[in-house]
Amino acid sequence: MPLECIYSEEHVDEGDLSLDHFLPRSFVGHDRIWNLVPVARSVNSAKGARLPQPRYLERLVRVHHVIINGVLPTAGSVEKTFLDQYCSDLRLPPDRLTDADALLDAYTGLVLPMMAIAQRMGFPAGWP
Repeated sequence: MPLECIYSEEHVDEGDLSLDHFLPRSFVGHDRIWNLVPVARSVNSAKGARLPQPRYLERLVRVHHVIINGVLPTAGSVEKTFLDQYCSDLRLPPDRLTDADALLDAYTGLVLPMMAIAQRMGFPAGWP
């Protein structure tokens, strides 16, 4: 499956791939799967510990919806650990993981308040 950067909307080559923490790692303090998104290395470097514009949230959710739907049917124990992160952190029952609207609602309810807190703590907002 070709990867497209959620920020630049450009194709990301496998050799240029970097994982971005949508909410900066220095804010959340974790590498949970639901907060990671593939981007080009240059985009990840430019973003740094800045908060993205909220309009990118829907694109993040679309990427994760594809990931969940690709993993869920063949999930082994490692994959189930990642799926458990979605359920526990996003407070979403396992049977709702494949529902795109429920996933967007769960992300919105978690990420937008966290972005507001991070901004009040001094993380630069509105990237790019």
